[in-house]
Amino acid sequence: CHHPRHVILQCRAEDAAAESYARHVLAHVAYAISGDRQAAVDAFSECAAADRAGGNKIGEAVMPFDVGCHSGGTLPQLESGIRAAEQAGSPATLAEYQVLRGGMLLLRGRADEAESLFVRFGLELRFGEPLYAPLADTGQALLYLHRGHLEAAHRLLRGPAAATEAAQLEFHAVGWSAALGWLAWEENRWADAAAHLEPSVRRWRSGWFHILVGGPAFVPLHVDALLRLGRAADAAGLLERVPGGGQFSPFYDAALAAARFRAEPANR
Repeated sequence: CHHPRHVILQCRAEDAAAESYARHVLAHVAYAISGDRQAAVDAFSECAAADRAGGNKIGEAVMPFDVGCHSGGTLPQLESGIRAAEQAGSPATLAEYQVLRGGMLLLRGRADEAESLFVRFGLELRFGEPLYAPLADTGQALLYLHRGHLEAAHRLLRGPAAATEAAQLEFHAVGWSAALGWLAWEENRWADAAAHLEPSVRRWRSGWFHILVGGPAFVPLHVDALLRLGRAADAAGLLERVPGGGQFSPFYDAALAAARFRAEPANR
C-alpha cells in the first residue's frame, strides 16, 4: 500500500532495523579491538533490550546468539535464542542456533547429540544461508576429528567447501585453519600443524569457535607440535603471547593449563 501513513510506518521500521544492525556491528567491532568479553556481553544484552522494546523480532532473536558465544557457551542463553527464533519465524536463525548448540555440546563431550544437530540443521545453513555454511562444515570437521575419523575430516576440510567464498572470510577462515591444524597434528605433520594453528593464536578474537571458548583452544596441540619440532623457545614464546582466560572462558582455561603442563614437564 502506498498510503502516506503506511509509507511512514515502513520507513520507521526500516530505520529501526538499520539502527539495530549498526549497534550490533559496533558491539562486534568493540570486542575485536578490546577483547573485553564482559563489555561485549553487556553491549549485546543492550541491543537485545532495544530490539525487544522496538518490536524487532528478528533482532531480538539474533542477540542471544552473541551473548551466548561471548559468555563462554552458556546453554540457557542459547535456548532463549532458539525460542526467540521460533517465535520470529526465522528458520535460518534457528539453524544457526542449533549448529552453535551442537558446537557447545561437542565441547562438553556429547558427540552424538552434536552430530544430530549438525546433520539436521547443517543442511539448512548450507542451502538456505550459504554465507554461514562454514559454521556447519567446521562443526562437522571438529566432530570427525573428535571421533578420530581422519579421512572424513580430510575430505571435508580439503574438499570443495574449502574453496567457497564464504570459507575465505576471516570469521570462518580462522576456525577452518584451526581444524586443519588439528588434522595435521593427528597425522603427525608437526610443521603443518604449527603453521595452520598460528592464525588461531594471532586472530583469537575472530571466528565463532574461538569466541565461544574464549581464545585459541587448540594451543596445547600448537605447543606440542613446536616441541616435537625442537622449537622449545617458540613454544615458550607462544605461551607468553596467548591471552589469559577469565570468567567467560572455562574451555579455554582448561586448554591453556594443558599447554603449560606440556611445555613444562620438569614442574610436574
